[in-house]
Amino acid sequence: MEQSSPTPPPGGPRRPAKGAVAAILLGIVLVASLVAYGVATSLLGG
Repeated sequence: MEQSSPTPPPGGPRRPAKGAVAAILLGIVLVASLVAYGVATSLLGG
């Protein structure tokens, strides 16, 4: 059983792993917060 397979095996669960979803959501939230922080500081600071 190789855990590092890039694609899920056929007939596997349709929903992706919770870890992958959590990582993707966390990354999106981090990027969005960084962008919002940069915009806010640029607008407020000068």
